[in-house]
Amino acid sequence: MNNLLVANSADSSVVSVANTSTAVLAASNNRIGVTLSNASDEAIDISFGEAASTGQGVRLSPNTPPWNVPVMFQGLAVNAICASGSKNLAVQVFELVPPSPTLHTLS
Repeated sequence: MNNLLVANSADSSVVSVANTSTAVLAASNNRIGVTLSNASDEAIDISFGEAASTGQGVRLSPNTPPWNVPVMFQGLAVNAICASGSKNLAVQVFELVPPSPTLHTLS
């Protein structure tokens, strides 16, 4: 039997990125997927596990297709920065959520 890892929680949000390092996502061991999309008219630079700096990390150009974060970075904190501030970064997060202790099994 093959075991498949399936997200049982998905959350979408829009983060307003400043011209200083902006927290996008806290680190999470439950996170199994992240998709980022620059919904602005200016480049946004993304860093993983450290503060974001202009011209460093992954650069998301304006109005480009969504970018799926590679597996090796998915559990790390995500930070972003842009040149002028107040630019929108669309974020889609997929996480495993522990089952409820009141989960019942049908017989």
